[in-house]
Amino acid sequence: MIPDGETRKVFYSFLSGYDFKPELRELRKILRKHHYAFSHIAGTKDYFCRDYMPVQVDRTEFIRFRFHPDYLLKDPEKIQYVSDTEEILRKNRFMTSFRIRRSEIILDGGNVIRSKKRVIVTDKVCSDNGLSKEEAKRELEDLFGVRVMIIPRYPGEETGHADGIIRFIRDDTVLTIALEDEDPDWKNELLNELAKEDLHVISLPATRSPGTDWRYINYLHVGNLVIVPRFENESDKIILPFLENLFNSYGIRMETLYAENIAGHGGVLNCFTWNILE
Repeated sequence: MIPDGETRKVFYSFLSGYDFKPELRELRKILRKHHYAFSHIAGTKDYFCRDYMPVQVDRTEFIRFRFHPDYLLKDPEKIQYVSDTEEILRKNRFMTSFRIRRSEIILDGGNVIRSKKRVIVTDKVCSDNGLSKEEAKRELEDLFGVRVMIIPRYPGEETGHADGIIRFIRDDTVLTIALEDEDPDWKNELLNELAKEDLHVISLPATRSPGTDWRYINYLHVGNLVIVPRFENESDKIILPFLENLFNSYGIRMETLYAENIAGHGGVLNCFTWNILE
């Protein structure tokens, strides 16, 4: 797999240029500062391009999963925002230089957390495709060519995405949302799955606003840089220094970007971008 730490170019939906001009201006400024390339994706109907774009498995090969987001399709007002992946591939000529394998498995890109040797998804992939955990794991391991871990989705969260729960810092280390006040059954199931892989688990510190820390986990990681959402609230004062110290200890540079407006649409910086090794 190509982990985030090996990617060099960041893409965003063409639509974002209409509604998030200040955020994109700041994002591009940060990427230029750290010498990472960027561009837009044409033909999109949704800001959160991570979900409908293919997953990169090596330098020239991608896997295109079936984009069938029930959390949008079941809402008559949101169904218009479901992007057509066929149209996107046609309208973005840079994609013709890659080999794109097609899978009929329903899986959003926001539910794929990857390191060099592992992939983490939530069990929403099972319910979406009518598969047992063993079946889903076997099929995904055949596609990705690495070990696949299936963790429990966050209770009551409609997308079922892993990128609001957990991220890899390196292959043997993961960062999670603050776990101390979470439902004990869910937390224990999550930690048991991580323990099976002997992963070192670091959790965000608790704040006075439980249930919002997922927004900080949804950062953009490209190369040796993480861009963490900030919201200019009390939680920032606890979480941002913690993350800066953490990433610095792993030799990763950190910047922040004001993302309250983006988060108001249901996702943050990992959702908002698609980064690859080109």
